[in-house]
Amino acid sequence: MSYAYPERERQIVADIVQSPGFHKLVDTRTLPWQQVLLVLGCHTVFWGGAWLFLQGLYPWPLMLLTSAFAAYAAFTPLHDAAHGAASKSPFFNELIGTLSAQLLVPGATARLYRYLHLEHHRHTGDPVLDPDEVMVSATPIKRFFAMLFIDITWLRWQLKFLDRRSRRDNIIDAITLVVTVAWHVGWLLSPLAWEFVLVWVLPQRLGVLITAYLFASIQHPEGVVEHSHPFQATRMFKGGWLSHILMISQSQHLMHHLFPMVPYYRYNGAWKLSQDYLKDEGIIWDVPVGTRKMPEQLPTEASNGLIDVQIVRTELVAEDVLACEFAACSGADLPAFEAGAHIDVHITQQLVRQYSLTGLASQGNYAIAVKLEADGRGGSKRLHAEFAEGKRVRISKPRNLFALQADDSYSVLVAGGIGLTPILAMANELHGSQRPFELHIAARSEAALPFSSLLNTGAWSDQVKQYLDDVRLSAADLPRYRDGARLYLCGPQGFMDAVKQMAAEQGWPTEAVLFEAFTSDVDNSNNQPFTVSLSRSGLDLEVPADQSLLDVLQANQVKINASCLQGFCGTCRCKVQQGDIEHRDQYLSDDERSAGEMTACVSRAAGEHLVLDL
Repeated sequence: MSYAYPERERQIVADIVQSPGFHKLVDTRTLPWQQVLLVLGCHTVFWGGAWLFLQGLYPWPLMLLTSAFAAYAAFTPLHDAAHGAASKSPFFNELIGTLSAQLLVPGATARLYRYLHLEHHRHTGDPVLDPDEVMVSATPIKRFFAMLFIDITWLRWQLKFLDRRSRRDNIIDAITLVVTVAWHVGWLLSPLAWEFVLVWVLPQRLGVLITAYLFASIQHPEGVVEHSHPFQATRMFKGGWLSHILMISQSQHLMHHLFPMVPYYRYNGAWKLSQDYLKDEGIIWDVPVGTRKMPEQLPTEASNGLIDVQIVRTELVAEDVLACEFAACSGADLPAFEAGAHIDVHITQQLVRQYSLTGLASQGNYAIAVKLEADGRGGSKRLHAEFAEGKRVRISKPRNLFALQADDSYSVLVAGGIGLTPILAMANELHGSQRPFELHIAARSEAALPFSSLLNTGAWSDQVKQYLDDVRLSAADLPRYRDGARLYLCGPQGFMDAVKQMAAEQGWPTEAVLFEAFTSDVDNSNNQPFTVSLSRSGLDLEVPADQSLLDVLQANQVKINASCLQGFCGTCRCKVQQGDIEHRDQYLSDDERSAGEMTACVSRAAGEHLVLDL
């Protein structure tokens, strides 16, 4: 199984978001002068320079530099508009973003850029799903052309995922493409073709190149994936004073990725607020940067605690579930761990995923089990395709966020599907120490049940209750709470929410239910579309199965703050007035959920309709 941000980083971000003064950083005005002057200034410098050059009043080399800088600077308000941070007014936010976009891609809208940019935020460092990754990891020549023709780079990426966009959005995007092509072809076929090349093509392309270099190439170190190392996936790792100045206060680009609702002119404030929380994370803010520092040189657990291991055994332990056993390449025993621990597995240099240790390995070895997710981010597919006996990989030392408590009088273990992996280790540990427990496992079918042989015939199989096919786990299947008992729960968020409710019906207090939240490689294959009504603005919106509620709200210029996009910071929380919620966040308490709160970035409607207080 795999996780969102590691727990430590997740808690740090949550603490910053909840710290005094943070709300002021995201409280924008209707027409902030910083955004208005920047947009007007960029267009004035660009078109004014072109006019002066054509009048013979401005030398071309100087016009090239000033116009290129104007095109580059126009990216900043567009960048903010993608997150609704350019203006408090949805109308002016989109206007600022779309006007800025014209100097980078004529005909483009803030809505189109928002889609591309949010995909970058969700999948920073992912070689397949991040539309900007080619500008980081490709060969120097390919990277140069990808940055110079960034519009073509994005178009090629977008064509691979057309089914992710609605028909309406694809039509709007096609119109943008037609306008862009017509703009260039029309001028190049006109008598002013040479002047067009001098005053538009060359300065605009240079501006695009500068933008891509400063915001992508030197801000995202190759091989660092944000889901695994969020504090290292976005940092200025090379460049000097000139780069720092050109970034317009944005060299602390990590602030944008952690808190995208903060506008560019408050990045320094966000950094000052965050320094005490991030001071031990090996983040580089030195200017000039000096000697190039790569991720493996940073003093973090992920970079210094890696272990070289070899796969000594693989086995298909259920339908689409592959078990792998690792042994240290040095021949020594791997570090000891307790039940519930997980490790980082470096599937490739770019793909790092977290998986629980099953405890089913030879002495001194580790074992994991991974479910193939056809609609995931690519990690499980790559692992299933390439992990075979004899392959060498790198892993981290174990971390445990889901440990058994030593003072349990009785343990109830509950797992859904591949959530069984840490539960197996717990069952083995409890059995070995002769501590009483029972295990409940729910799966789609016998074929989909991991480690069915062990569950059916193992040493503690008489303590296992299975719920397969049409047999559903119910509250009556769980024991009544007794003093000193604990319930350990792992599985998909919807399953865990249901089990927590069942446990409450059986008298289990919240503090006696421990759980490990995880995303099964972001499997959204069972998402259902739903509609949402906004009671204050009067809008009725459709949320497709392949988009989040936050995506739809932002695409329709509804003002809603957002930060982590993974359901653990609570920034995008909103109030539901009517309708049932499928909670997928890791932030809201049971009381907050009962009061109708939900996180728009990951949670969805449990039915067909929601009414929000927006």
